Amino acid sequence: MPLINVLNDKFLSEILNKDVFNIQLCINDNQTIDLDTIFNSLSNYLKQDSFIYIKIPSQYIEIVQLFEKIGFRIADTNVIYEKKVNLSSINSKNYNLRFSILKDKQQVSHIAKNNFIFSRFHQDNFFSKEISDIIKYKWVENYFLGKRGDCMIVAHDNDTIIGFLLLILKDKVITIDLIAVDLRFQKQGIGKNMIKYAENNLKGFKFLKVGTQIINRPSISLYENMGFKMTDANYVLHFHNID
Repeated sequence: MPLINVLNDKFLSEILNKDVFNIQLCINDNQTIDLDTIFNSLSNYLKQDSFIYIKIPSQYIEIVQLFEKIGFRIADTNVIYEKKVNLSSINSKNYNLRFSILKDKQQVSHIAKNNFIFSRFHQDNFFSKEISDIIKYKWVENYFLGKRGDCMIVAHDNDTIIGFLLLILKDKVITIDLIAVDLRFQKQGIGKNMIKYAENNLKGFKFLKVGTQIINRPSISLYENMGFKMTDANYVLHFHNID
């Protein structure tokens, strides 16, 4: 098995109108990787007008440094949080919670497009805010097209969607794929209550899992206050061919 696999990211390629590649490392603590191995595996991709990204576990800082030597830059430190599913009461006086339906698509997509600032794309100066917003918009749109995620929970005030929670369900684990609350309605416990709604209404699941950016203090505070514990961390590196 090769130490480095290069996969085409069709989702981002369509949005950015260029080739996008996701590098996956296949190593363990007993294996080593050097600069020549990295360069020889990626030389053809580095010459293209492409965008390349890789996620590297935080314990492999030496590998991070090797990738930096060929032009990769750290865009984000992604931290993983987990907790056991716990049934609990929900106090949502000014809004209601439910599973999403198809007619929610436009409002949910609008929230996704206008309420993210901490994503690795928003933090990377090579991406305009417009492109970064479109990535989140298309991410949510793919849920309604049946291409991403397994279910979605929305918070709504009458006919107005004010927050959403996109989930992936697999192997007894509820993974939070994307969560957002309209800026006008933040700090009202909406995010927390959407997560509680998932715990209370999705039967047969034992754990909740979520990844967020280490600079996203509001999200980290939310998860830690709900009993999530950090279990892993990864550096996310980006490469832009600027020749």
